[in-house]
Amino acid sequence: MKQFLRRLLLFISPPIIIATFLEFSLRKIPNDYVYKKNYLDTAADKCAVLVLGSSHAYYDVLPQYFTEKGFNAAHVSQSLSYDLSIYTAYQEKLSQLKYLILPVDYFSLFETLEESAEKWRIKNYNIYYQLPPKGDFVNRFVVTSNFKLNIERCYNFYSDPNYTEQYCSVWGNGNHSDTASEKQLLLDAQNAITRHTIKDTQWLSYNVLALDSIVRIAQAHHTKIIVYSSPACDAYTRLLEPKQYQLLQQTMAKFCAKYPQVANYNFLKPQLFSNNDFFDADHLNTTGAKKLSLVLDSLMRK
Repeated sequence: MKQFLRRLLLFISPPIIIATFLEFSLRKIPNDYVYKKNYLDTAADKCAVLVLGSSHAYYDVLPQYFTEKGFNAAHVSQSLSYDLSIYTAYQEKLSQLKYLILPVDYFSLFETLEESAEKWRIKNYNIYYQLPPKGDFVNRFVVTSNFKLNIERCYNFYSDPNYTEQYCSVWGNGNHSDTASEKQLLLDAQNAITRHTIKDTQWLSYNVLALDSIVRIAQAHHTKIIVYSSPACDAYTRLLEPKQYQLLQQTMAKFCAKYPQVANYNFLKPQLFSNNDFFDADHLNTTGAKKLSLVLDSLMRK
């Protein structure tokens, strides 16, 4: 028996050592999550405007154009429950917060990160934000997500002293400088609508409850809230599923009737943006993002 255990230990030790080394190394790579946590840990008390949300906020809202000091804490595929988790974790440190800006889009009330194709991102909140663990046990580790890719990332980290996976600006936002062609917008719109159109409404009450909790925290700290529907190109808006869009509108109308201090704006089909303002069907490029950010700033200054 002892000999068997000794052989077993010899057999499993190399993979464990390699996995441990990779995990340790991968966690050292700079990324958006690390940067944003460090900012909120050290400078949350200087923030007057906090932006939360998914990639629609990450790319579309540029705090550098705000009159008040702002920071973008949105992430790609960040669902409302994670917005709530971040806001809850930093509510006391956000002592100077005047405005919270949050997109509630065509898909926002009907999906959650845990049940999406992007659920591998859960580990970023567990590991880097150190929020209460969510998801499966494998989401506690970086190395479990994509072994081949992680080998490449580890190689890049050790071979290039300047290697980073932090893509956000100092204000926390991402940037897309390119403009999509009409053909690309049409293709992107079809793919995006396929991802964003729901099969059922099982997550509706869950997300409304998360939104409700966000508003209650803001109320307790005398923080104003702006929620909005993000801009999308014509090719995207033409493909919206009418019942889903109507349910979103009806739900938000009831929600804002319950909380009249919540300012709700619909930029999904505005005249302000042209197709030249989009990087893809539902994300603004830097030109369009500047337009939206200045509009949001004007709304805060009203």
